[in-house]
Amino acid sequence: MAKNKKKNDLKEYTTVPESGWKPSVLVLWVEKHRTGTAMIFLSLILLGIIAFRSIPISLFPEAPYPGLTVETEYFGVGPEKIEEIITKPIEESVSTLGGIKHLFSVSEEGKSKVHIQFDQNADLEIKSLEIRDKVEQVSYKFPRETQKPVVLQYDPTQKPVFIIVPRSSSLNIMEIREISDREIKKIIEGIPGVSEVVVAGGKPREILISCDAQKMIGFGIDMNLLLSVLQEANYNENPGEVTEGSIQIPVYVKGRMRSLKEIESLTLRKEDSGKLIRVGDVAKVNFSYREENSAARVNGQNTVSIYVYRAGTANLLEVSEELRKELRKAENTNLNFEILYDQAETVIQAIRNFF
Repeated sequence: MAKNKKKNDLKEYTTVPESGWKPSVLVLWVEKHRTGTAMIFLSLILLGIIAFRSIPISLFPEAPYPGLTVETEYFGVGPEKIEEIITKPIEESVSTLGGIKHLFSVSEEGKSKVHIQFDQNADLEIKSLEIRDKVEQVSYKFPRETQKPVVLQYDPTQKPVFIIVPRSSSLNIMEIREISDREIKKIIEGIPGVSEVVVAGGKPREILISCDAQKMIGFGIDMNLLLSVLQEANYNENPGEVTEGSIQIPVYVKGRMRSLKEIESLTLRKEDSGKLIRVGDVAKVNFSYREENSAARVNGQNTVSIYVYRAGTANLLEVSEELRKELRKAENTNLNFEILYDQAETVIQAIRNFF
């Protein structure tokens, strides 16, 4: 009896409909095991979500960055002169073009870079021709030793994914640079997914030890001994420039900033009488500002700029979220931050346009 019932059940499933369509074995199995089928599909959906979240999110090469760079070389010239005779004229000339979203520049030893970011839908071929025309209108005034300006398209793998400009109504540009070097850079470097942080603009603060040559001779102290003592004390991780003069020898001390008194009290040698000869006996120790090795300008204004580079496999959206959170925590009444460029925003916009 049971055997006949099973045959009848199978007959119900295998009965050919009037349309002539006959269900396959797979369809019959799905019909019979609905709960198991649902579990399989839910598992596949869950695995898909997990896989999607683990994929590194990046803008390139899916969407090209709408920017161009004007690069000009003038070998052997400092950043201040580069900025004055090359960077500013190029900025003023190209700033009259339409469709510019951001204009920022970096002037460094022997080189000027003017970056122009356009609206997302800009035709870069046409913009490149327009920029060349604008640059030619001012480049004939450059010194003869200047190399011909070159208009380049951004290499996405070589450009920063974030550009941050610290702002303050109470601090000057050198104070902003000092805080950026000493505090903000370290905060950003600690964010997972950040590979490099570069601070440009302003003059880095350093300690200047001005040595009295006559006193050094009188106490039997030479520069090698002084540098050795500083290195052992961890003040001079990499000896700075030593300029010999008839009276003073300035030495820039790099590395962590410490109190001037602490440096002045460092012992150089001990005399036979037991008297200790210290740094303060043969030199004056003061805070100073090193000559700029790079200058940053944003929309025509001298600024300090912080360039953040991402590690290749890091999730751009997660890095952006963490960066903004850390910057909000670092803001105070004297200092706030403008995020001039965040590649994550461009990624989000590209995804929205796709869907």
